[in-house]
Amino acid sequence: MSDLSTGALVSRHGSIDWLCFPRFDSESVFASLLGTEEHGRWLLAPADADARVVSRRYLESTFVLETIWEAGSGQIRVIDFMPVGRGLSSLLRRVSGIGGRVRVRQELRIRPRYGAALPWVSRGRENTSAGSEEVLLAIAGPDAWAMRGGNLPEAEGDRHIGEFAVSADEHLDFELTWFQSYRNAPSRLDFNRNLQETADYWAEWGRTLPLRWCLWRFSPTIAAGPARSDKLRNRRHRRGTHDLTAGGFRRFPQLGLPILLAS
Repeated sequence: MSDLSTGALVSRHGSIDWLCFPRFDSESVFASLLGTEEHGRWLLAPADADARVVSRRYLESTFVLETIWEAGSGQIRVIDFMPVGRGLSSLLRRVSGIGGRVRVRQELRIRPRYGAALPWVSRGRENTSAGSEEVLLAIAGPDAWAMRGGNLPEAEGDRHIGEFAVSADEHLDFELTWFQSYRNAPSRLDFNRNLQETADYWAEWGRTLPLRWCLWRFSPTIAAGPARSDKLRNRRHRRGTHDLTAGGFRRFPQLGLPILLAS
């Protein structure tokens, strides 16, 4: 996933294992991709150990990731995306029930500086248009993160974990936003509005791609057939690593990795 300033890598187990906030070249806040869970991650997956992923895809021509899980007691859908063009660094996740009733496990380990720092985390409440809502605030030096949602995890040792259940036609939304610790936390985003705007952005970007980018050896069958979809997907991935701040491309989101020089 990408918001054109940074990107997140989501494992097939429902865990965000790599994320740098607020830029591609910032220090990571989730780095279990390189180590263990102790180095930071955000897990959202069925509590059933035998649950399996039956579908995992980007919604048509977008960077909105949809994962469908099947557990013994039912099915759920998880939507992950990063809003584009908001001037914020946010990651939004929605868990929706499809059928039955499924218990979902959530685990949050915020580990700034490539897993080397343990932030100070507090739980509070904030006033919104919908009333008073709970918020988790994590601070480490100049960086801060706000987590909001319908059922926030509870502190256990140096992590936050929790479980909740969703039935068919029910959903819970979660948001993690980075901000500078000496400023107030940004207001919570409207999930539906940002989901639609993000999907519209990527769909419109795909529609406006020059046709010549989809041609191969000037073959019209390539421009109209499955290969066009492959070309569009490749171009979308490249666009997702486009750093609007620096004006260049990040070949891989994990280029924010620290480099150890040989002695």
